[in-house]
Amino acid sequence: MSSYTLTNNASDIDSAISRVVAAEAVPSAGSQNMVTSGGVKNYVDTVIAGVGVDTSAIEADVLALQTGKTAGAVVTRTSEFSVNSESYQTIPLTVSRQNDFLSANGNNITITAGHYLMWHKFEWKSQGTSFHSIRPQVLIDVLSGNSNFFGTMANPFFPSGTKLDWQHEVRLTAFYNYVSSDTTFRMRLRDDPSTDTYRQYIRNLSWLFLKI
Repeated sequence: MSSYTLTNNASDIDSAISRVVAAEAVPSAGSQNMVTSGGVKNYVDTVIAGVGVDTSAIEADVLALQTGKTAGAVVTRTSEFSVNSESYQTIPLTVSRQNDFLSANGNNITITAGHYLMWHKFEWKSQGTSFHSIRPQVLIDVLSGNSNFFGTMANPFFPSGTKLDWQHEVRLTAFYNYVSSDTTFRMRLRDDPSTDTYRQYIRNLSWLFLKI
């Protein structure tokens, strides 16, 4: 074997060997000594365990957002509902996402006092021919509590003219509103009473309440 000249002097080699001989079981900031394989494993295991705890905490926070007040409550009517009357008929509603600030008693929905963001959407159509000025009238009927809660929405909803095909409607009832007392309401539908009686339809109603 050919000879090889070391670039490090004896002092450098002695220092390096000393750091290996003095290998530490626990990593420490600023230390120049080596760390044993067991020490590295223990350190990594400890860090991973900490990550697991942090992840569990994050998962708990996400779950709280999904199920707590910040998740909001949703009232729906998916299947088709129709009326052939010039008197308001109550639209059957279902609470599809429950929350402690909203409850249902039959088709009457109650929200507790507080600050809210709220909006809803639905599809509607009218029976008849285009020359008839027929239209559905959708009313949010406040039974008790804040009678002016829906004041920023055109209420009842009066679309213009006849639509034989399903129309998609998004109603922003209020970006923000304050309910000073528990408020109970329902949603109702009728045919325009100013003309002959025709059948009116509604479906895929989704109503979101977000308490802030």
